[in-house]
Amino acid sequence: MALAVNPPTTLTFYGPFNVVSTTTLKLSNTGSDRLAFMLKTTTPRRFCVKPNNGFLEPNTNVVVQILLQPSLPGAPDDESNRSKFMLLWAVVSDNEQTDIVSFTQTDSDREDLTSTSEQNCLDPERIVGDSSVSELECPICHNILWKPVACKTCENAFCAYCIHKWIKQHDSKSEKLCPFACTFEEKRAPSVLNKLLSKLQIYCAYRDNGYQQILNYDALETHQKTCEYKSIICSVCHVTITNQNLTDNSHNIRQCFTDVQKTQTDSQVQVHLMTLLDVIDRQNKRIEALESQINGIPS
Repeated sequence: MALAVNPPTTLTFYGPFNVVSTTTLKLSNTGSDRLAFMLKTTTPRRFCVKPNNGFLEPNTNVVVQILLQPSLPGAPDDESNRSKFMLLWAVVSDNEQTDIVSFTQTDSDREDLTSTSEQNCLDPERIVGDSSVSELECPICHNILWKPVACKTCENAFCAYCIHKWIKQHDSKSEKLCPFACTFEEKRAPSVLNKLLSKLQIYCAYRDNGYQQILNYDALETHQKTCEYKSIICSVCHVTITNQNLTDNSHNIRQCFTDVQKTQTDSQVQVHLMTLLDVIDRQNKRIEALESQINGIPS
């Protein structure tokens, strides 16, 4: 198996950087095995990767386009020149059709899944469809506007969290300045902007945990507070699970103590607990058998 990457180490973008700058990465499967790949970046807000995942048949290649989003005047420096990319790949079977995101996801990725409200931003990659949403992006974080407010002076809109953090970090004794170097006075975002946002169709933040339904922008916050696929930590074994795992009983008390036993050097207590569970299981089966017999006796 072999995956050749060109260029092998460094991606170079050429200005001007006030418009989108594009470079390419060629991936070649030079072996006889089928491969799955996924490309990640440390700065997903500034880079658009097409395609960012897929399958590579033997002796084939794919050219990945990487688009560096333009820097806006007055926006904070995000040090794009220090961004890094990570290429994940693995051999897969000929009939493998697993979703690449789930296929390459690690336990730590699952633990990092948080709701839009917790992140205070909305990643453009969660938007359903290929329509352009550049006019709905926050000039500070470069994500989709979340709970937007506007500057009364320049009329530009920002995520409420972003602009409040910006003002705090750039506090001036004389006046509050927005990223566009004008006096900031907060006002409600234009109604037309909120109307455009309300039309967006969005994947849930916990999609990779199994929730596949599509939500609209206005329903997103309420849904994610009670989403059954929200990541939680089991209080017994400390494994990352979801509320759905508890509902469908795929993570029960027996599984908890099994996981605890695997991580303990002194597992005597866990051994006794597992023995106790075995006794309880046998008693429950006997009770079920007796109830079945009783129900079969004519009254």
